[in-house]
Amino acid sequence: MTEKIGIIIQARTGSTRLPNKVVLPFYNGSSILDILINKLLVFKDTYKIILATTDAPDDKVLVDIAKKYNIEYYVGDQLDVLKRFVDTATEFNLDTVIRVCADNPFLDTGFIQDLIDYFKSHPGLDYLSFKNHNGTPAIKTHLGLFTEIVTLDALRRVQQQTNEKLYREHVTNYIYANPDKFEVHLQKMPDYLNSRGDLRFTIDDQEDFSNLKELYTYYTQHNDDIKSTIQHVDQHTNTLKLMINNIKKYEK
Repeated sequence: MTEKIGIIIQARTGSTRLPNKVVLPFYNGSSILDILINKLLVFKDTYKIILATTDAPDDKVLVDIAKKYNIEYYVGDQLDVLKRFVDTATEFNLDTVIRVCADNPFLDTGFIQDLIDYFKSHPGLDYLSFKNHNGTPAIKTHLGLFTEIVTLDALRRVQQQTNEKLYREHVTNYIYANPDKFEVHLQKMPDYLNSRGDLRFTIDDQEDFSNLKELYTYYTQHNDDIKSTIQHVDQHTNTLKLMINNIKKYEK
């Protein structure tokens, strides 16, 4: 039986740190959500792409964006994000989810394909992502370049095993925090990222938004090459300083 794999984008407008950050103009008139969906469309012929948002009235704008790109959408629980993912995957008959967070405009589709290839060649995994030099899962870093692959079965087991708010809000934390209960594999990041705890390509607040908005112009002009973009950051100490400041502010 072939695994039914789908890409689920987790998005809402109600960020407390920067409301509407996923729909604000970020690059060339496009929002972060526009950018992410356009990147992910390379997978559209093979995998369902689904926007999972909430039933909050303000999030209707996100449904409209999904419709604009002719991708699927699901409207679910505002607070229990784990439930939203389980319900979305169930609704679209998925066995496995590629989870995408909507505040990562520098998401690299090459890394997604690497994960898919590894997942398909290693049956029995519950969870797959990348890790840095000290073993921290990519989702807990500030890099914002990676996704994670998780089975619906594993997510349902999390639902059964814990009601803690932390684990309901952060969909996969319980899985990699309990490797004795799940089949977890973390790939080593590429060397140029592996020990870079000073880089931040994810967006929480206005400082991130402004800093990365400027950097995104360089990134697109250099064929979305993250390695080149990192070299550019290293040569621009103010950009790097802003990243480091917000890493300290939002230490995970």
